[in-house]
Amino acid sequence: MRILTLAALAVSAFALPAAAQVEPMPRIAPGEAARLAELDIALFAAAFEDCDAAAVRAIVADDFEFYHDRGGMVADNGADFAAGIAENCTAIATGEQMAARRELIAGTMEVQPLGAYGAVQTGRHNFYEVRDEDSEILRETALFLHVWQRTDNGWRLARVVSYAHEPAE
Repeated sequence: MRILTLAALAVSAFALPAAAQVEPMPRIAPGEAARLAELDIALFAAAFEDCDAAAVRAIVADDFEFYHDRGGMVADNGADFAAGIAENCTAIATGEQMAARRELIAGTMEVQPLGAYGAVQTGRHNFYEVRDEDSEILRETALFLHVWQRTDNGWRLARVVSYAHEPAE
């Protein structure tokens, strides 16, 4: 049934009168786009630099899902995702896992509306292995797609797709 509904929506877009097809797309207000950029930075700082699982949990939705090109679906709810961040931080503290840092590549982030639901945010980022306070190595670059849900309590990250990971040159 869902496939039929999606097909009907796709076909109906072509059946509209020409005048209706040229309506401008709604835009995300500059303040909202800036807020999503701030949340993006806060999420990765909490996950990689601050090891603050509670801050990560406050940003992601209860039904959060994370998809990765190497691991497939790696999270299917916000609580478990935040718990996984806490486990990673423990592994970093004990030396079992390397510390990492994420850097958004300037000028690559775009934010577009998703109707009344929220927004989609895309961009490219780099990941570094942090050896100590003064030493890090660029390890890979990747693309990301974030689906943000607008709620009564602000923006919540609902879906992440992290893909096209490539080793650094």
